[in-house]
This record gives sequence, C-alpha cells and structure tokens, in this order.
Amino acid sequence: MNAEIESLESLLEQWADGSLPAADVAALQEMLRKDAKLRAHFVRWQMLGAALSMESDSLPTGLAESEPAKLLRAREKSPVEAGWKTLFAIAVSLAFVAIVGRWAYLEARSERVVSTPGILNSGPTAIEEPTSRGIAMVTRLVNADWEQHSSSPIGVGQALEPGTLKLRSGYAQVEFFCGASVILEGPAELELLSPTAARFLSGRLRAQVPPAARGFQIDVEGM
Repeated sequence: MNAEIESLESLLEQWADGSLPAADVAALQEMLRKDAKLRAHFVRWQMLGAALSMESDSLPTGLAESEPAKLLRAREKSPVEAGWKTLFAIAVSLAFVAIVGRWAYLEARSERVVSTPGILNSGPTAIEEPTSRGIAMVTRLVNADWEQHSSSPIGVGQALEPGTLKLRSGYAQVEFFCGASVILEGPAELELLSPTAARFLSGRLRAQVPPAARGFQIDVEGM
C-alpha cells in the first residue's frame, strides 16, 4: 500500500467516526478532487462499508446510518421500497466491478465528450483537470433511467458538476465530496449546487450526513 493510499485511509477512518478536523476535511476533498485513483479507492471503501452495513441489517435499504444522520422523505413510503434491499445487494457486487472499469475508461478517454447538465465535461479542450469542477459522484445505480438529452450515459463513477439530475425511475446514490450522500428514487429531480449544497425539486430522497459532512444542506423549500 503506497503512502497516498495510507494517508487517504487514515483520513477516511477519522472522517467516518466524526473526529476529522475541518482543515483535514478540506484536504480530503481536495485529494479526491484531484486524483482519480484515490477517488476509485474511496468508492471501494464506501462500498465495503455498505456491504458490512447490509450484513448488520440495520436499515431496510442496507445502508448504516449514524445517530446524527438526517433522513428526508418527500412522499409516503412506497411498496417498491420493500424490494430495494435485494436490488441494492446485487448492485453493490456489480458496481464494484463497474467502478474500476469506469474510472479507467474516463482516464484513458481523450475524445470529446458531449456535455450534459449535471455531468462533468471531460473533453480535451478543457485546460483544467477533467474532474476539477466536479462536486459529487454517482456511486450506485439500481435500474436507473435518466432523463437526458445526450448520448453520454450517466454511470457509476461519473463525476458530476453543478446542474440538475432528472431520474425517471429506479434508484441512484450520489456521494458529495463533502462526505454526504443522497439516494434518489425516481421519478425525482435534484439540483446540484456545490460540494455542500443541493436543491431537492421533486420526488423522493434519502440523505445521509455523517459528522464530517456537517454544514451540508438540502433546500426543500417549494416542495
């Protein structure tokens, strides 16, 4: 294990238990923003945590939730949610394989990528690093059907820039670089504003906000 991975895991362990200082949280965000290999390792680390959480059966969705975690629900519980845990368990195993390939593909790709609202444009004309504008990342998908006007698909490992995500059906988990995560159940719309803020426009949403992501906000006014 190289020094960068060791440093990342040390920060992640402190971040998970809420003991990571604010300055180090910013450093962690910058590490993930700049290094694709560290982002991929972060996703694998998150997936391992999710798999262990499912074993504990602490939540119907299979996601462990700490005491300070906030839960937002914009609709009454749907019968569809009963099957979410099974689908999610399958998705975790598939996503682990997909995430590595996805990052390799994004890093190796040099041709122009058509920009989509909410999706990072990593075309070769960009002077800055391809993911420097990213504020969040898609980490899990289950039967997700997106409304989009581009041939570029939204997949696991996709870096997201400010913009609106429109999910027609299925489930999608988005991890913000501040450490907070949200799960959308389609049909739903979420506007990504910054690494620490989003605006929920419609549908159903769950948000998990660990202590290290304090300050994260979701605007639900107008719902």
